[in-house]
Amino acid sequence: MTKYAATALALSVVLALILACGESAPTEPSVTTIQRASPPVPVPAPADWIETGGTLEDLPPIEKGAELALLNGCTGCHSADGSKLTGPTWQGIFGSSERLEGGQSATVDAAYITESIREPGLKVVEGFGPTSAMPAFAPETLSDEDISAIIAYIESLQ
Repeated sequence: MTKYAATALALSVVLALILACGESAPTEPSVTTIQRASPPVPVPAPADWIETGGTLEDLPPIEKGAELALLNGCTGCHSADGSKLTGPTWQGIFGSSERLEGGQSATVDAAYITESIREPGLKVVEGFGPTSAMPAFAPETLSDEDISAIIAYIESLQ
């Protein structure tokens, strides 16, 4: 591989990581730290679901939420094990009070999580802003039922 091809490949990987988290490329030279995404939390699928070739809709809510989080790129920025990534960890967050940019606080409940998925820039957890790098997910991308499953998954990570 030539030096130019290796450089192009490395730049492509960095750009893909930035775009996956919804951040725009920097306009000025800067130092970028690339963090390894936490591996998805293994959630065994029910044996009958695998054997019958079931769909995502056939999974129980927690397992469906884990799969949706993985499929929609959530696990690239939010860990399930407490490790710090681009976004707040999901471990133990449900029911907690989080300090927000600007000094306010919010209780992490179903309404807060739904709002954060639909309009992530409204309430940004302190230390992850001042603006959110998370993209908004419209109902066409994640239905209310999908969000409920993701909430069930996050709630299970206590």
